[in-house]
Amino acid sequence: MAANVPSAGTPDLQTDAGLRSSIPHTESRALLVTAIGEKYRRLLRYKYKEIHAYAQKCNARLIVQDKPLDPTNRRSLFSQRLLIPTSYPEYDIIALFDMDIHISRSTPDIFETMDCASGLAAVLDQRGSESFRRTWRDFPRILSETSESYFSSRGFPVVQDIQGSVNGGILLFRPHVIGSLFSDYYWSDHTQNSVGDGNEEAPLAYISQTNDIFQALDDRYNRQFIYSWNVDYYGNMFDRICNTICSSVSYSGVMKLTGIDIMRCVKSMMYSKFIRSNMSDAYIVHMSGGYETRFRVRF
Repeated sequence: MAANVPSAGTPDLQTDAGLRSSIPHTESRALLVTAIGEKYRRLLRYKYKEIHAYAQKCNARLIVQDKPLDPTNRRSLFSQRLLIPTSYPEYDIIALFDMDIHISRSTPDIFETMDCASGLAAVLDQRGSESFRRTWRDFPRILSETSESYFSSRGFPVVQDIQGSVNGGILLFRPHVIGSLFSDYYWSDHTQNSVGDGNEEAPLAYISQTNDIFQALDDRYNRQFIYSWNVDYYGNMFDRICNTICSSVSYSGVMKLTGIDIMRCVKSMMYSKFIRSNMSDAYIVHMSGGYETRFRVRF
């Protein structure tokens, strides 16, 4: 099922259920990351110390999920996140972190933000904002969606006062509140009408919101780099220049000759500087959208 990471240092991905000892806290806590496949194992090795240190700060057990929660793969690996609460019912609260993140040294205890009656806490999408419009200006389907049409197009009945779609990069679960609802959906025949990626974010948001157990998480715990970067004129210009250079035949030749991806180094330097200068109020910066993640930034 999962590998529990017992201590700081090189991550040991061997399963050891005996390491799930009780944590001296009023509530039992787990911080879970998924590392299925070599790509994510490499990222885990790079990000492990940072995430482990934050788990310790929050007095939470760090769990590495290195195998699918559903061996039959009825749904995608992202959709299998719906099974996390029922897979770890021994915890009062579970935080799920994507690994393409940077955690500020001043980040408070995220577990303390969750209300007792909430089943899911997540950051709502910035639908309708200027940063959202600029980011998705070349994607008319996304840009034209409303909160209502986002769910109805995916086969969810229209309801009043739906709060909106969410980003799944940082999630908080209370297994005893939400677990069975998410599990029932996972094993259902609902297909989201094959709209979008068909993954977990739509059912996560819809089920929790229609059952009145959703909590909007402070966006500082999941500040998405893509929105801040795309609002910045120089960020847009930088990406266009990089894409032009990287697509050139001569650049590919230089990479093959030297074995060094110079543009990756340049991007890392620029992104790090931008986070320190423009996103220093964030607790966790999420490099969603496929941006380079493997660099250090202290903020």
